[in-house]
Amino acid sequence: MNCQSLMIRTILWNLQIMSSIWC
Repeated sequence: MNCQSLMIRTILWNLQIMSSIWC
């Protein structure tokens, strides 16, 4: 498992949550 890919996935997930909160 790649650590970088996991971090990117977490960032994308957080962006999705933030966007849903902003909207």
